[in-house]
Parts: sequence; structure tokens; C-alpha cells
Amino acid sequence: MEGQTCQSLYKVLVQEPLEEQYTLSFVPNRPDLPKHDLFLTINEPNCHEIICFKSTWLMIFREAHDYINDKILHSNTNSNGTVDQFLLYQMTIGLLMTTAENKMNLNLHKGAFFRCLTSSEEDLKFLRREIAVVSRLLTCTNNKINKSSSLWCWYRQLFALWNRYRLPLDLWDTDIFMRSGSKHFSNYYCWNTCRWIFDNLTDFTVKEKLFHETKRFAFQNTRDSSCWHALTYMACQQQTKNIFAIKDYETLNKGRVEGTPEIVWLPVEILKLQNEIVKFIDTFTISEWPAYLFLLSIVQVFSLPHTLFHPWMNDVYRFEEENGMIQLQWGFYSVIPKALEVDLLKYSMARHMAMKKTFFIKLGARR
Repeated sequence: MEGQTCQSLYKVLVQEPLEEQYTLSFVPNRPDLPKHDLFLTINEPNCHEIICFKSTWLMIFREAHDYINDKILHSNTNSNGTVDQFLLYQMTIGLLMTTAENKMNLNLHKGAFFRCLTSSEEDLKFLRREIAVVSRLLTCTNNKINKSSSLWCWYRQLFALWNRYRLPLDLWDTDIFMRSGSKHFSNYYCWNTCRWIFDNLTDFTVKEKLFHETKRFAFQNTRDSSCWHALTYMACQQQTKNIFAIKDYETLNKGRVEGTPEIVWLPVEILKLQNEIVKFIDTFTISEWPAYLFLLSIVQVFSLPHTLFHPWMNDVYRFEEENGMIQLQWGFYSVIPKALEVDLLKYSMARHMAMKKTFFIKLGARR
């Protein structure tokens, strides 16, 4: 049967329930395993996983590539009329998984998707399945897929289409950013889309939920600068009121999507959040820059007083009196006295103090 492998891929990607958080994992071939299907599916209470072997991945690529090459690129027929649109749609999903940044294939995919959507008697179900397909690709274990800028842009358009159908926003999967972010460190395209969705959410409860989910992820991943940047953006939006994402949404509306959402600014208790971040930094001796940059940004945007950081200044001053000066390098106070390198606890504290000292200099604070 033509397209059998890509059809099998589609079936595993739209497994019900669509809201279930499956992980699509790619693994090498396992000769030691007995003969198995194209995919292995694990369904346990806390583990829902689709396993794709390398041999299956290659079969999908070859089948999808050859089909599109023969039926679309090197054919004299009109792909809009003579080609089975649903089969073409499934084939393009095969290439989305194997060559995520193939712009020609993405355009074919969008065209086939919209033609199938308009002709479907269950258009809402078909839309939800497409969102599930894209979500499961964006949260897979392959970094070339989960950080694909093209797929994330398409995800935004699907969000706009969701609004066109006036579907409840509380059913929209905001956790996708945490799942994708956990698969690929500092995933810029993931967190940039998170900001975009945040701005265009009109349901206050869902927007607040996304903010707290992002904050929790940031606290768990202190080195993830992209996540912390997204959190900073969200916290400051009530003051900065950046409308770039909203204008971008309006641009999408000029195409296939109708309606522009009303603007909802999330009121963040900024002083409470500032105290929470300071306590977090002190409690866990944070020595990565993103959390400090967050504080620096909100102090500047909201013109907050520096008094909260005076104890930090005193801590750094005493530490340097006892252990020697922390020197500046490449814009950060990161050159730690060599005598501290042999003591792991003191070295860890020195890195912590180095970040605080850098923070003071960039803040322009004085002791």
C-alpha cells in the first residue's frame, strides 16, 4: 500500500487522547530485540512514549521524499486536484519529522492541511489532531525537530486557528514549552513562542498559569537563559506593553485566520516576585547569571529601589576581605583567588559572590 510507513507514523502521532503528553523518542536499531513493528508504544501510568528506531526513520524519509519527488515535483499534474490530499498531508508529516526545516515541504504541508480541513466533515477533530502532531514533534527527543523555527512558527498559526474556531483557551496545552524546554537546553525558538502565546492569550487564568509554569521551570533550570528571558518578558509586560507579538498575530489574520484577540495584561506583584527571586538566590547559592539578569531587568523597568540588595553588598565586601578580591574578566567578576580553588565549598561561594558583584556593577549600585 502506498505511503504505508507515513500512515503508520500519523496513527501513532494522533493516538487518543490527544491531550495525553506522549514523548516521541528516537533510538538506534536494536538487533538484540525480537522482530517488532515500525514503532514501539509504551503506555504506563507515568510513561507514554513512542519509540522510533533509526531504520524506521530512514524508511519514513525515503517513502515521503520519493512520493513528493515523483507525485509533486516531477509531475505534470496539479497537486491540488489529482493527488490524494490526505495522503499528501501524511507524507509531508514524514518529512516534517525527518527534515523539519524543509521550507518547501512545510508549504506543501500547510496547503494539504488547509484543503483537508475545509473538506473534512469533522474539521474540529482534524484541527485538534494536527495540533497533536505538531506538539508531539516539538516535544520529541531530537533537537533538530524540537528547536525547529519553522515548526514553532507553524504552531503559532495553529494557535491563531484555534482562536478562529473559538475553542476554549483552557484546553490549550501551555505545558508544551516546559516539555520541549526540558528536551533541549536554552531552546530559543521554544521560549520565544512561549512569549508570543503569552501575549496573545485572552483568558486571564490561562495566562497566569503559563506565567507560573514558566517561573517554576526557570527555578528548576537556573542556567537556562532563554527561559529566564521569557520570564523577564512576562513579568515586565504590564509596564513595557510590547505589542510586537500582537501585531504579528494580526499579520496572521490577514491570511487564513480571522479575528484579533483583545489585549490582556497580566498584573504581576513585582515587589513580591523580586523578594522571591532574592530569597531563591540566597537559599540555593545561585551562581548562574540568568536569575541576576532577571532582577537587573525588573529593577530598571520598574525603577525599583536598591535597598533590598544592600545586604548582598555587605556579604561580598566581607567575603573579599577574608578571601581576596574577585577580579573582572570579559565583563563578569569571574576570576576567583587561586587559594579558594582547592576548597569546593569556598569555591562555590566565591562563584556565588562573583555573580553578586557583577550584579552590583551593572546595576550601578554603591555601598
